[in-house]
Amino acid sequence: AVCPGAADERNNRNIAAKLTWFTSGFGPRAHEITVGVDLFQETRQTNTYQSGSDFRVRATRSVILGDQVYPVFLSDRTTWIYWTPIRRSSVGNDMRTYSMFAGDAWRLTSRLTLQPGLRVDLNRDRDSQGALAVDDTSVSPRVSASWDPAGNGVWVVRGGYARYVTAINTTV
Repeated sequence: AVCPGAADERNNRNIAAKLTWFTSGFGPRAHEITVGVDLFQETRQTNTYQSGSDFRVRATRSVILGDQVYPVFLSDRTTWIYWTPIRRSSVGNDMRTYSMFAGDAWRLTSRLTLQPGLRVDLNRDRDSQGALAVDDTSVSPRVSASWDPAGNGVWVVRGGYARYVTAINTTV
C-alpha cells in the first residue's frame, strides 16, 4: 500500500434516559417534573495522508499535459515542496459528554404556568495523541412562563430566559 497505516474510522454512541412525574390539579401541587441523563461519545481515528509520498507541492503556476499536472518552479520563491509525514500514528480521539437535566412545568393557576430547568454538561475529551484536550463543566439554567390572559386558550403570552452552550469542537 502507498500509505501504510492509513485509517479513517468514526463512531458515535448515545444513551439517553428520561423520567417524568406528573401530579394533576392547580396550585403548588400541580407539577410535571422531568429528569434525565444523556451520555454521548464520539471516537475518531484518522491518519490522513495528504499524498502517497508525504510530499506536497504548492505552486502558483503549473503545466497541464493530458491528465498530468506539472508544477512550474520559479526563481521568485512562489513554488514550495512540503514534507508532511505522519510521524506518530493516531491513537484516536475520545470525546465524551455526560449530561444531566431537570425541569418542572409548575401550573400555578389555570392561567399561569412557570417552567424552571437546569442542565449540566461535563466534557472529558482526549485528542488524537491521547492527551487530555478538554476538561469542562457547563451549567445551563432556564426559566419560562406562560400566561393565558382570558383563560380561554385563544391568546397566550410567553416569555423566558435560557443559557445554552455550544458543542465541543470534535476536530482536535
